[in-house]
Amino acid sequence: QLTDQVEQITKEQNYQR
Repeated sequence: QLTDQVEQITKEQNYQR
C-alpha cells in the first residue's frame, strides 16, 4: 500500500531527525 510506504518513510525520517 502506498500509505504504508509513506508512513514508513515518515517514521524513518523522524528517527533520523
